[in-house]
Amino acid sequence: MAHIGLSRAKHLLAVTKFLHQTGTRVEPLIERVKLPVACLENPELLLPTFRIREFREVAARKIGLPNIALEATKGLQLADLGDFGRSILRTTTLYRSLVEFCTLVNTETSSAAANVQQTRGVTWFSHDQLETKSEQWNSELYMLIWMLRTVRLSAPNWSPEHLYVSFKETPERRAAIESLGCECATFGARHTSFAIPQSMLAARLQIKKTQKRLHDGVDKQKMFATAPRRGIAESLRQVLRSYDQKPWGPINRAAETAGLTVRTLQRRLGEEGLTFSTFVEQARFDTASLLLETTDAALTDIADELGYSTQANFTRAFQRWAGVSPGEFRRQRASN
Repeated sequence: MAHIGLSRAKHLLAVTKFLHQTGTRVEPLIERVKLPVACLENPELLLPTFRIREFREVAARKIGLPNIALEATKGLQLADLGDFGRSILRTTTLYRSLVEFCTLVNTETSSAAANVQQTRGVTWFSHDQLETKSEQWNSELYMLIWMLRTVRLSAPNWSPEHLYVSFKETPERRAAIESLGCECATFGARHTSFAIPQSMLAARLQIKKTQKRLHDGVDKQKMFATAPRRGIAESLRQVLRSYDQKPWGPINRAAETAGLTVRTLQRRLGEEGLTFSTFVEQARFDTASLLLETTDAALTDIADELGYSTQANFTRAFQRWAGVSPGEFRRQRASN
């Protein structure tokens, strides 16, 4: 997997709100799993998925609720998931809502995938975690909750005849599954999945008028434009940006932020034909180009922003990247 698994911060906010309701201080837990405090204010911030999963499990142990995702999502609706949920609510049939769910998962996370597959008159709705981290039960439960709620937009009282769960069974997990209305479940399956009869696929969504008003203003173009990137270089930039960390910082700090060893980061960059030095150069050039084209910032200020000790060093590096000096680059872009 030559990228850094990222997910939007909105998917930890249900747990943080629930913790506040129980009187539990959230900030120490956020710091413990090394998430940026800004994630509590910006639901669209991209964060390392494994840290979000770790936060859920740390929170579950803190307050003694092994199925914290179940408790934290009580009372929530798809509309509470922002553009992701509202886009699903705009569909007209159950089948279209399933397809929309699977398509838009990619705009929310690069660490999971949802699929709809039709086989012998049955439609399978499934979910895979693309990262093999041990502590992720509540993340699996969280995804299953939203999968079931998507189906229940058309059939509010429906439950699958049989559910397959890709986790080992424990009494607490069995209880969580049963509370979701799934009486018959097989644990330890390859994927978390359930079957939906073909006869249900054309069913219309049963949405209240108050919910319908929430459909407006969905910016799907922005969702895809800001989605987690699949390449290592771009996903590394995204995570560093979320932590307000400059790409031209030391490699050990970049690796730690991304949850990788230095050696693993170097190897994954190498798979894209990059070294950390060339990654830094590209980031600097992209930032310099943007500042030169869109601002009137002095060259000394741009050099300082990019971490150069002198303007002369910045000018030499930029000319090596662009073939022209920063001043000439700015003049040419202004005239085009």
